[in-house]
Formats: sequence, C-alpha cells, structure tokens
Amino acid sequence: METVNMAGYNRTSELKAFDDTKSGVKGLVDGGITSIPVIDLEGVKGDPTTRKEIVDKVGDASRKLRFFQVINQGIPVSVLEEMKDAVRRFYEQDVEVKKQYYTRDYTKPVVYNSNFDLLTTLTNSDNINTMGSKTGELQADYDRQSEVKAFDDTKAGVKGLVDSGITKIPRIFIDQDFVLEKPSDSSNSQFSVPTMDLQAIKEDSTRRAELIKQVESACADWGFFQVINHGIPASVLDEMIDGIRKFHEQDTEIKKGFYTRDPSRKVLYLSNYDLFKSKAANWRDSLGCVMVCDNPLQPADLPQVCRDIVMDYTKQVMTLSFTLLELLSEALGVNPGCLKDMGCADLMFLMGHYYPPCPQPELTMATTNHKDSNIITVLLQDQMGGLQVLHQNQWVDVPCRPGALLISNDKFKSVNHRVLAKRTGPRISVACFLRMSENGSRLYGPIKDLLSENNPPIYRDILIKDYLSEYYSKGLDGTGGLPNFKL
Repeated sequence: METVNMAGYNRTSELKAFDDTKSGVKGLVDGGITSIPVIDLEGVKGDPTTRKEIVDKVGDASRKLRFFQVINQGIPVSVLEEMKDAVRRFYEQDVEVKKQYYTRDYTKPVVYNSNFDLLTTLTNSDNINTMGSKTGELQADYDRQSEVKAFDDTKAGVKGLVDSGITKIPRIFIDQDFVLEKPSDSSNSQFSVPTMDLQAIKEDSTRRAELIKQVESACADWGFFQVINHGIPASVLDEMIDGIRKFHEQDTEIKKGFYTRDPSRKVLYLSNYDLFKSKAANWRDSLGCVMVCDNPLQPADLPQVCRDIVMDYTKQVMTLSFTLLELLSEALGVNPGCLKDMGCADLMFLMGHYYPPCPQPELTMATTNHKDSNIITVLLQDQMGGLQVLHQNQWVDVPCRPGALLISNDKFKSVNHRVLAKRTGPRISVACFLRMSENGSRLYGPIKDLLSENNPPIYRDILIKDYLSEYYSKGLDGTGGLPNFKL
C-alpha cells in the first residue's frame, strides 16, 4: 500500500483553497484529476476467476482513491431514478412542510438539516465564537482537551468561573445542538407531568388500586411522575436543599479536599463527570455520595457542612423508595416485593447539583438531554425550575416536586430529560439514584414473570458493571445504556 508523507500538511488551508475555487468537485474533474474507477459487478457471483478480478479492482481502487463507482449492481434503473426524484421532491416542497423535520438531534429517526458539522468547521457567530478570534475565522488552533484540563485543574468548578466575573462562557460549555434547536422544540405547556398522591396507599384497597393504575399509565406514557404526601417533612426537604447550597458556597479550598474523578471514592465533588468525553460541558457542579451499598460510608466521611441532613434525608428517601418499588411492582403485574427482592435498592447514590447563574444561557445546558442509568430516581429541586422531560417529542417543564422513573423490559421507559441554564440562580437539586449493586457476578435482565411467548425478552441478561461501563463510556448523549444489550 502506498504511504503518503503528511509532514507539514495543512488540511484547513487545503479545504479553504478548494472552497475558494467555487467550482466544486466537478471543477477538480474538469481540471484533469485522475478519473474515478468504475467497477462492473456483473459476474461477482459467478466463476472464481471473474470474482477475483472484481475483488482485485475493488482493492486497488480502495487503496489508491478510497472511492469507486459500481455498475450492474442489481438495483433497477427505475428504482434509482425514483429515489432521486423522491429526494428532489422532498427538498423542493414548501419550506414549512420541511421544517418539521429540521433538527440536529441525531437520536431522531428522521433528520433534515444543512451541514451536520456546521458549527465544527467554521464559526459563524460572535456568540458561538468565544475564543477571541474574528467571526468566521477557522479554529484550527483550538485545543479543547487542553481547555478542559485547565478548567478541571482549577478544582473550582463552574462556580469558580462565575466568581471570577466572566461575562462570556468558555467554549467548552457551548452546546451547538442546543444553540441550533428550533423554538418549537422548547417547552410545551399543553402537557402536564402526572402527579400521584401517595395518601391513597393508606386508604382503602379501591383507592390503592386506582393509584397503581395511575402509576402504570404514568410510567408507560411518561417514564416520569411526581409524588405528593410522600411522608418526608417539608422542613427536611428545605434543609436538604440548604445543605447542598452551603457545601457549594463554602470556601473553594475546603471543597477542593473532596474534588476527584476517582469513581471508587464514596464522596466526590466535581464538575461534569463526563467532562473529558462530552461534546459540551454542562453548567453545573456536583457533590456525590454513595449512601447505601455493601460497605456504606460513615457520617464522618461526609462534608461537615451538610453531614447531618444528608444522613437524615437519604434514610427517609430509602423508606419512600421501598414504597415506590412496591407500587411499580404491582403496576407491572408482579408481587409487591419483586423489585426490592431483585436488589433494585441495594445501592443509593446521592448527587447534590449546584447550577450557578449563567451569563449566556442561550448557548449552554445546565444538564444535557439524557436518560438515567438506574432503576428509580427520586429528585428534589428548589423553586428555580429548569427541569424538562421529553414527552411526545415536546419538552415539558416539570414543577418543583420529587419524581421517580423505572425501566423494565421496555414496558416502563426511562424518560429523556434535561435542565436549562438560567441567568438567575443558583439552582439547587438533589437526585437520589437507586439501582442494583455492581459487585458480584449476579446477572440481571427482564423480569421473568413478565416474559411469555407473546412477550419475549428484548434485552439479554447482563452484569450491572458491564451496563454501567457502557453508560458512562458515552457521557450524556440522550440514548441511555441499554441499546447495545438488545437481543
């Protein structure tokens, strides 16, 4: 195979020179560039000699030009012509019809846009370009990893940036997909997140049965619901929010003692767990605590400023979680203790998020569109708002109350959700994630009692550590960790 000397090669300059000709690829061909090979596939399934000749031509073209054409490929000319005509008709129809497909969310099954890499090639806005170069200038010298590392090395998080008095967000926080999002993709007020009154559990069996039906509907349709009358006093909720605020607003040097990216630590403070993997950093800092597991932490391990309330709050959330698991089990049609017995609450991980005020909330996200990796999330948030869930392809604002979600063999779905950055703040939220323990060799999969000939398993049995490894390897990308484990 030929080797090409790339020393001194400036791809950006060559791209710009090609673009400046304004004559396109056809101009290259007209200028005498080596013609594209044409390979006749007729006979590829015939005798070995003919097949070998075709294979050699494919190999030669792939090595030299990495591109070739094929004829006699088996697709009727009428189909090719009809396909071209269909694409032409799509692009030439009324703009308003096409707009409904315009998106930069590549998790959607149908995507229409102009230049998928539009904002990664040339910057076209002073707002997008925060690195000091002029609008439209190529960013060939931008080193994102260096900027990410420099930010992480401060151990001061996003709050440190705000405290320094910045008026423009660093480039690592700019979310290009969010910047280009259509206004129609934003919050839709015609929907309302379901709210469950848990007082019904203590009443007669008829009210309990109605509540279970409501839970089943909410989990199947939304993957998300809120609960009221859940048994945790309002004073405890307020104190938990205040405890997280006090941790993040204390002296940076004290917080630095907890700053780490070591996932084996039971208490960790950081900004963006996926900082080095994500396309854009989120505008938040987090305190994480592993509260329930095979070897639980001791109160002395927690930051002194929020120690007592973290212990009290998580104890009460665990009690609530057992109730929620019973309701979810019954909603699935299995015995009330099924999910708890499976180990769905063997581990609780608390995350106390702090979202500082953002000078340019139109350019970044507080939390990117994502799905959680666990069985249930019980979320407490202050009155700032900003949390949204995706329902029927519309982002819906979530009022400020605790919520929960469940994944089970695609019957109950994990909901996509995100948090918007705001100019005001800070915003505080506390998420308690419950899931199976990743220790040991126990396999987890679809609930066996739900499987049948008409309802076969969708996912294979997996180790929790393998699932979490897949989930965290991608960062927050809106897809969750299950797709790669489908049968």
